[in-house]
Amino acid sequence: MDRIRAAERALLAAERALLSALLLVLVGLSFLQVVLRGGFSAGLLWADVFLRHLVLLIGFLGAAIAVCEGKMFSFDAAAHILKGRSREAAGLLGQAFAACVSALLAAAAWVFFLNEYRRGSTLFMLGSLPVSSWVFAAVVPFGFALVMAHYLLKAAGSAATLKRSLQG
Repeated sequence: MDRIRAAERALLAAERALLSALLLVLVGLSFLQVVLRGGFSAGLLWADVFLRHLVLLIGFLGAAIAVCEGKMFSFDAAAHILKGRSREAAGLLGQAFAACVSALLAAAAWVFFLNEYRRGSTLFMLGSLPVSSWVFAAVVPFGFALVMAHYLLKAAGSAATLKRSLQG
């Protein structure tokens, strides 16, 4: 149980650090675009597309953090009605179900990623460097896998708690 909590805390710390850095990039680049457009009638051609994909990554990181902190989907009705072991079992069931749904979404997103990779299209140009669309398509399966990992860690913790309550 302690290893599960330590793994989740380490993952959460990495996600928060990455989220903070990405938010700084998002705000800074957005501000730069506003200044360039408003003051100089110019802008970075690639920035708008990059920012849209950055918002997607930030959303997935936020969802993963919400799962870790217990602020994501739950069976609220079951939590209010059930007590003790039944409540723990319902929580475990909900976490396992959410992990399965996240796994299915990650698998579908992986197919999307592979299609983008095979297609090899350019999303935007960064100067003379083409940036392939698959680079940003990778965000979607990564995001769903990250959410799934948190649900699995929560389910493992709930299973351990339920097991202890059944033994004691």
